[in-house]
This record gives sequence, C-alpha cells and structure tokens, in this order.
Amino acid sequence: MLKFLEKQKEKQENYAGSSRRFFAYSVDNCLVSLLRITIFVFYLYVSLAVSFQAFVEDFYVKVQAGLYDATSSKDLLKFLLTHPIKYQFLFIFSLVFIAGSLYWVLLPVSKFGGTFGKLSVAIKIARQDGQEFTLMDSVQRYLVGLIPWSFHIVVIMSLFAGNTILLISTVLVISLWYQTSLLGRSHLAVHDIICGTKVVNNSSTAKPIIAEASTSDKAVPKKEATKSKAKKSVASKTTTTKKVAANTKTQQKAGNSKTSAVVKKAPAKKRQAAKKVSKASTKKSKSASKSSD
Repeated sequence: MLKFLEKQKEKQENYAGSSRRFFAYSVDNCLVSLLRITIFVFYLYVSLAVSFQAFVEDFYVKVQAGLYDATSSKDLLKFLLTHPIKYQFLFIFSLVFIAGSLYWVLLPVSKFGGTFGKLSVAIKIARQDGQEFTLMDSVQRYLVGLIPWSFHIVVIMSLFAGNTILLISTVLVISLWYQTSLLGRSHLAVHDIICGTKVVNNSSTAKPIIAEASTSDKAVPKKEATKSKAKKSVASKTTTTKKVAANTKTQQKAGNSKTSAVVKKAPAKKRQAAKKVSKASTKKSKSASKSSD
C-alpha cells in the first residue's frame, strides 16, 4: 500500500504547478499580443495607409454634416460597418487571429517541444495515456481552449457595463476552468480533461502509467532469465565439486591399495629371510655333527 501511494505521489509530482503554468501563460500571451500588434501595424501602414486616410476623411465629413457624433464609439462602429474599408479590416483581423493560432498550435509539436513561455519554465504538454502528442491533439486542445477566451471577453464587457454580478460569476467560472483542484482534479484544466492532455515538467524522469505497466511486464521475463542463469551456475558449481570429490576418493582408494600391497609384500620378505636363516642354521648344525664324527 505504501509503495502504491509513493508511486501515485511521484505521478502527481510530475504535473506542472499552477504558478509555473500561469507564468508560462502570461509570457505566451505577451508574445502573441506583440506578434499580433506588429502584424496589424505593419499591414496598417503598408496596405491601409491610403484607405484608412480616406476613411477618416469620410467620417469627418459625416460628422460635419451632423450625421454622426465624433465622441460616440457606436457612431464610429456604424460608419465602419457601412464603409468599404470593413473588408480590409476583416482580412487583417483574420490574419492576426491565424498568426496567434499558429503560435499556440504549431510550437507544442515543433522541434522546440513547446511554446516559449512553457520552455522558459521547463514544462510541456503531453497526453494522459502516454502516447505521443500529435498535431491533431494540439488543434483539439486549442479549439477547446478558446472557450475560456470567450469568458475573457465577457469580463471586459462586464467591466465596461459596470455589471458586478456578471463580473464575479465570470471570474469564478474562469478560476474553476483553470484551477480544477477546487473540484478534486489537481493540476488539470478543463480543456486538459476534455482532450486527455496534461502539462508536465519537461525535466522530470517520471513516466506515464501505461509506459510503467509495459516496462514492468518486460521486466518479469528478465528476472526469470536471471534466476535461471543463477540456477544453472549453481548446478554447474555443484557438479564440479562432485567431480572433484569423486577424483579425490579414487585417488585415496588407489593410495590405500598401494599401501596395502606394500604392507603385504613386507611380511612376505621377512618370511623368506627367516627361511633362509633357518636353512643356514640347519646346514651349520649338519656340518658340525659331521665334524664330530
């Protein structure tokens, strides 16, 4: 049970913290805003210089005629919708939106491995099932992530309208969207839950759940192979020791047989010597008896 809890803690530690995600999100928004403003200003001065000047002059003529109020933003919007320059503005706004979208979609699957904001704090986007994060996953995550952007627009509109209830409720919804730890789903935003993604530490060595299961399955036969090798080595050692013991026994038997043969030969030689001595003594006695006769 304790090992299971430790593994779960390691998996939770692999998730990027909310502070690092917020910092990365702020850096990316600043970079995207700078990119969009640069494109808008460049296009405004290069392609819309003459058209925009004509638009201002036409609006000034209408104001002088008393048809519009120069201090009213509603009148300016009405005149913009009736002027041909609206198509050029629609094109530039579409271009600016596409440029920002490409930043959010392409960088996470590029060779950089993430947006510049995420790279600055060493975090990246990954899939919860451990599979590779593809372009389709990035597009899906971006499209679902546009939902909280609509809430940001509601916040701006509520600030201009002075609607405090709408402002507080919208901020609460945005907080719950990004901070689902309040609902028991820590470190996962709503778009991560919907798309099956997560934001993890880029320098962490923790592996996904499925990858851990596959590696553990592969580790089992390796352990069995090592055990079989150990058994074989032990068996070979025992056989060698048995052979050595058998050789020593045969050598001991051979030595014992030699010593017994030597022992048997020794008394036989003594008997022969005794016989020779007895024969010599008998010869001497015979010779002595003859001499006395």
